[in-house]
Amino acid sequence: MQSQQFEDILRSVPLMSPEQVGVLHKTLPPAANSAKPDAHDESRLLERLKFYFDQHPLCVRCRSTHINRWGTKDGHQRYYCKDCGKTFNAMSGTPLSHLRVREKLDQYVECMNGETTLRPAARQCGVSLDTSFHLRHRLMALVENDSYGQLSGIAEEDETFFYESHKGDRKLQNPRKRGARSQRKSRNTKTETVFHHPYQE
Repeated sequence: MQSQQFEDILRSVPLMSPEQVGVLHKTLPPAANSAKPDAHDESRLLERLKFYFDQHPLCVRCRSTHINRWGTKDGHQRYYCKDCGKTFNAMSGTPLSHLRVREKLDQYVECMNGETTLRPAARQCGVSLDTSFHLRHRLMALVENDSYGQLSGIAEEDETFFYESHKGDRKLQNPRKRGARSQRKSRNTKTETVFHHPYQE
């Protein structure tokens, strides 16, 4: 393969979807696709997170960009901050820090995509219920902390009104039956509004 073609492939990797990365990972020959015998099995999710972090490393303590590579430990590339002297890896300061079941991460993500509850997910991944609980909350915290850039394209907003729930309120006046509409429609009727933001590229 010519060097220009190889460089084009490397530039296209960050633009690939997770499914495309999985296909590329399976296409590689066994010698390049397998890890070292004494290394832990790495998930595709962690590989992508570490790849993106390595493009623009940032100190987790002082947010400095003056970073040097600082060897590897447990299969993770470590970095050294020249400003504050802290050493860290791509997972430091994230919900995936000190994760011990790295080889189960991709399988558990698939369980969450299929809306599998804690106990069935624990059985499918071969982990305990406690591990299933903490792993799910780590992944949810990772998504919650993720930030996206400015959206582009066509955006549409809609709203839905729900009557405010007063369940358990002992001072409730003129309660309405479950499922029934309110008898009086006035501006004083309290409702909860939910906004929908369907996005289309």
